[in-house]
Amino acid sequence: MASIFPLPAPTLPDFSTLLINGEYHPSAPIHLALSHINARDAAKVLILVPSRTRFTAKVKQAKDDFINKQGGTGRVAKAARRVEILYPPTPSHLELLFSLFHEALVEGKDFLHPKTTFSVSPSLVVLCEPSTYFEDQQATISSYLAVIFQALSLVNTLSDQCGKPVALALFDSGLDNLRLPILKLPDSPVIPSEGDSIRAGIRRESTVELARRYFEWVGTVERDDESLSAGRHRYTFRLAHTQSSQEANNAETFWHWRERVDAEGNVSYDFDSSNDIDS
Repeated sequence: MASIFPLPAPTLPDFSTLLINGEYHPSAPIHLALSHINARDAAKVLILVPSRTRFTAKVKQAKDDFINKQGGTGRVAKAARRVEILYPPTPSHLELLFSLFHEALVEGKDFLHPKTTFSVSPSLVVLCEPSTYFEDQQATISSYLAVIFQALSLVNTLSDQCGKPVALALFDSGLDNLRLPILKLPDSPVIPSEGDSIRAGIRRESTVELARRYFEWVGTVERDDESLSAGRHRYTFRLAHTQSSQEANNAETFWHWRERVDAEGNVSYDFDSSNDIDS
């Protein structure tokens, strides 16, 4: 079973699509990739991240105990070789990659490239922090949703090519606060002097509720600031199935944990005894 923590830890249900938002720990996508590979023979994971600099800085700053102490061991290193991370810097680059990814020896695909041609299709595609694509440019809600649609299209295409299910996981800590307009403003207002007032008055809508509708499972991480004790925050992870309870057993699950910091500053996780822990 896969998890967003180093095992032993609570594990995720089998999923075809998963969205995780909120204050998740920066190493969560890495743990999901490694645990997915260790749970499946011949599995491969593709991770797509907007910024190499930001991603690596956050992982280093988090000082994950497992990664710092066991990241170079044989089993972990073997699994890590089956994880590929690419860093498309803009939505256009991401869209281009989505259109080029394919499994080798697929009819009609004569263009072979080591970054976009898979000898074996990944069984899991992880998309990290797509909200950062829309921080510094004019965008609409449909801009964000288009990234989701393209990712879903990719996993469906790869699944058809390899004859096996390919899962999609999306991690986005900025999604809760991402508010975008429904309609795109004209580049040049009819009356130039009114441009600033139009932009200031445009209505922006929350993106998270719309994004949730396209995922089978949605997980939200929340930090309880009132539980702070000796620098240790308490976190809650709420995992909900988007379908009715008749279609999924245990439609909503809660995990609770606290961070533990050792003398070297490395962080590990203490789970409440109420959580189901798999080794």
